[in-house]
Amino acid sequence: MTDYLTELAQQKVAILGLGMTGLACLRFLIASDIRPTLFDQQPENAAMVHAVNEFGLKINGLGDNLTLLNDHDVLIVSPGIPLAQPVIQTAIAAGCEVYCDVELFARLNKRPVIAITGSNGKTTVTELVTKILCDSGLKALYGGNIGVSVLDLLDQEHDVTVLELSSYQLETTQSLDCAAATVLNVVEDHMNRYNSFDHYAQTKAQVYQQTRLAVVNRQDSYSCAAIGDETTINTISFGLNTPVNNGDFGIHKECLTQMVNEQLVTICPVKHMALQGQHDIANALAAIALVKPFEISNAVVAATLASFSGLPHRCEVLTSTGPEHNQALWVNDSKATNVGATIAALESIAPQVSGKLFLIAGGDGKQADFSPLQPVLAQNVDGLFAIGEDAEQIACLLDELGTVVDDLPTAVVKAYEQSTVGDCVLLSPACASGNEFNNYIERGLRFGQLVQSCIEHESTTQSVQHG
Repeated sequence: MTDYLTELAQQKVAILGLGMTGLACLRFLIASDIRPTLFDQQPENAAMVHAVNEFGLKINGLGDNLTLLNDHDVLIVSPGIPLAQPVIQTAIAAGCEVYCDVELFARLNKRPVIAITGSNGKTTVTELVTKILCDSGLKALYGGNIGVSVLDLLDQEHDVTVLELSSYQLETTQSLDCAAATVLNVVEDHMNRYNSFDHYAQTKAQVYQQTRLAVVNRQDSYSCAAIGDETTINTISFGLNTPVNNGDFGIHKECLTQMVNEQLVTICPVKHMALQGQHDIANALAAIALVKPFEISNAVVAATLASFSGLPHRCEVLTSTGPEHNQALWVNDSKATNVGATIAALESIAPQVSGKLFLIAGGDGKQADFSPLQPVLAQNVDGLFAIGEDAEQIACLLDELGTVVDDLPTAVVKAYEQSTVGDCVLLSPACASGNEFNNYIERGLRFGQLVQSCIEHESTTQSVQHG
């Protein structure tokens, strides 16, 4: 690890963007006796200034300081800052090397890495892979787009690093040497950042150029295309159909299976998994494929799948349903921040609903095309409450069954009034949180609070009436 740090210490290093990632980079460089120059578009931000005061550094703004910025050898850019910004393009033209914290990690790391990207399912697969590894006796830590900064993992004792990677992080990452990596799926997302859908997909695909085992979703055309027609990379696939090629994973006779030496080997029955739903079965298959280089027994994998029940805000059931509850089933899928995630949620949940299915969706669509939602809504949804900046575009997808409402509290109240036992109310926004919330977590937590308030209000009303 010290070789590249020694080289870096001889260069002029700058950090652009002092959010969570930028501050993690700063702490790491200071601990390595490297004092970077700091830049941010909001140099007077009180929280940032306080965070860097202990290091005796100041935060430079841009504009008048462009000459200073361009006088550096290395510019570490926070992933949230688009590389297309003129200030970054000018730095690149001036000969400055530009990358993010993941690339710095890659140049320093000596441990095996499993890398996971895709439009949907990244966090679930990342945590499931980590749990399988730990249950097998290995010590695995995860980071990247979730959890701690990748740089914070370098000094922690462990056997395997599991990375969730966004397309933003992959834009400037070229040096990962992964034991296994996957592009789980690719659906339209972040169109406010990329020139085209192909540009977005190609950015995700870069992870396959940095791995020894490529794990491909054979039922996702863009995941398959990402590996290319001619490659020397060892490749295996996963999918919800029967595996055909040696090493591939899939489903056969309601069991998770792998094709081994032209024989189907059962890993575990689907019904024994704690996770259910087609998208989570696919996530489980991807996770099993990703740990293949570590030769973990099927017994360990099966035990992990039986105990891993998923993560908050991802098709998370908030209430039970039945006559004794006198209420619908409420499901929090706030993490569905793109159209593909909402389609997956609807296709997974709708078959399990005996009554009506009401959907709450909307927010900031990030310039996405909502039209793929229309046939899925028509087939599965009985009522739609649309919120946020793109509410009009979403509501019109379901004609007279789509209603624009002011905000999430209003949507929850209206859904509560219209739903009953056997029905389901699903929050699956197909959008980022937008102006109403800071992030999907805050949105999901607020949704849970609002549902609980409705239940408690009805319970109180009934108690008064019967009292």
